Amino acid sequence: MKSVSAPLQSLLASGRFITANLYTLTLLDGTAIRLTSAPDFDAVWDGHAFIHDSFAVERDTIKQAIGIEVDNVSVTLTTRRDKTLQGLPLPHFVRIGGFRGARMLIQRAYFAVNNGGNVNVAATGVIYSFEGRVAEPKPSRTQVAFNVVADTELLNKMVPLNTITPSCLNILFDGRCGKNKADFSHTGTVTTASKKALVCGLSQPDNYYRFGTVTFTSGQNAGAMRTVQAYSVGHFVFAKAFDYTPGPGDSFIAVAGCDLSEAVCGGTFDNLAHRRTFKFVPVYEENL
Repeated sequence: MKSVSAPLQSLLASGRFITANLYTLTLLDGTAIRLTSAPDFDAVWDGHAFIHDSFAVERDTIKQAIGIEVDNVSVTLTTRRDKTLQGLPLPHFVRIGGFRGARMLIQRAYFAVNNGGNVNVAATGVIYSFEGRVAEPKPSRTQVAFNVVADTELLNKMVPLNTITPSCLNILFDGRCGKNKADFSHTGTVTTASKKALVCGLSQPDNYYRFGTVTFTSGQNAGAMRTVQAYSVGHFVFAKAFDYTPGPGDSFIAVAGCDLSEAVCGGTFDNLAHRRTFKFVPVYEENL
């Protein structure tokens, strides 16, 4: 059930109000981008300003039903003038993975209008509309379209959380793995590179970064992250090409990877004590 505060009830009873949507887009690093559909003013709610003229927001109808049906809302952000996100054009920011792990909260805000027709930009109250994870962002030249998917989607699995498998059930660097990501992260600089491979001075042994990541911190690819497909001493090959060819001297952070095998768990991470696996699982044919 949606709750309505006493001040908002009074405002609704008066009939002297306007409404607008509030959008809170929270990135994986905790950065919050607050936008509003208000036509000509920045809205204020809970001490935060929601900007009306940075990115135009369009969405489809929100449907809500009793039960565990997975709901989603289609949203489109359109850039306005020279507005950027963390210093980058919005489509480029999304293309390099900026919306990975992002969430969006949608609320309906109500603003009082006085006898002179002036709007109080501080909302009297809001009503919850929808919240979920940002999924399948599709950037174009001036727009980014994506779905906001309800968290009930996480229940849409055909297997239990823990399965009987010879591979480790942990996720690298999560609470059960117990390893600190910073201890296995190293800074490097490009010597030579193409869009899908680079050579640098890192000296970790072969396969150390395989299935890990490389994130650029300078150059045209700054902020972009790619999964490492193969690694031999000082030589990276990526699963997906970068948008731009890294230049000599561009810096990056490389994080070790794990293939969930016992050899890598013990050799690279010295973490067999936290390994969660079922070593003696019979092959499928022997279970029949």
